Amino acid sequence: MLRGLSPVQLAGGFGLPDVLPSLISGSLARRLADLPAETRLLLLVAAADPTGDPTLIWQAASQLEIPVEAAFPAIEGHLVTFGGRVVFRNPRVRSTAYHCAALRDRRAAHDALARATDPRVAPDRRAWHRSHAGLEPDEEVAAELARTAIRAQVRGGLAASAAFLKRASAVTPEAAPRSDRTLAAAEAMLAAGDHDAAAKLLEVAEQGRGTGPAAGSRRVRPRHGRR
Repeated sequence: MLRGLSPVQLAGGFGLPDVLPSLISGSLARRLADLPAETRLLLLVAAADPTGDPTLIWQAASQLEIPVEAAFPAIEGHLVTFGGRVVFRNPRVRSTAYHCAALRDRRAAHDALARATDPRVAPDRRAWHRSHAGLEPDEEVAAELARTAIRAQVRGGLAASAAFLKRASAVTPEAAPRSDRTLAAAEAMLAAGDHDAAAKLLEVAEQGRGTGPAAGSRRVRPRHGRR
């Protein structure tokens, strides 16, 4: 586990894009900026994937016309290793490679990863990447994420389920279903043990419905005596 990050925040790797901006390193950003553009893009693709699956990463890299040789400067610089898994030297490298990239490049990386992911084998990964690849809210993608959240919950992955529902609400175009999915994400966060995140999501859901704090919202307020 990354120091200071809870299992709910990590969510099996799917929560990392939201929680790692604080780990961006200025010195690393300058170091990455000196790498060839193709190497930076390859690191971005690897950083955008929650599993470190080398087959998936190289398939996505091929779609972006990134040559294998692009990995050499990153390997020689001890930034990442390519083997049975793609592993960054530390979380700051991954965070900096992802968040210092241009938005269009991040979306291109997620789009390539989505297209490289077999929906029959890993529908959760595909839905996650699709949700980060689009510029506008998309009900089809949101519904796919919501279904993925149900599957994750059935498997006992409460933290991942909460992360999927939160992302589903973010890409839902219509106000009413967006509010419903935000409320469902709040309930999933509560079940996963993150009371602060649950309370914040409940507030967002209530604002989406145009209501004030509901009487029932007390059940997802942080339990100050149990942090």
